Amino acid sequence: FGEVEPGAHGVAVPIEAPGLPAACLNLITYRSEIAQKAPASLIAASARLAERLA
Repeated sequence: FGEVEPGAHGVAVPIEAPGLPAACLNLITYRSEIAQKAPASLIAASARLAERLA
């Protein structure tokens, strides 16, 4: 855990794979428009990772 640098934006979503330790997918960007658009893509990527890890 920690802080994002001043002026940066962080977005994180959990990777929920049963039987595995807690993990998340993180995005850090200095562009607010990227951070605002990122959740749907990160959620989809997290789901794909969880499927492969299960």
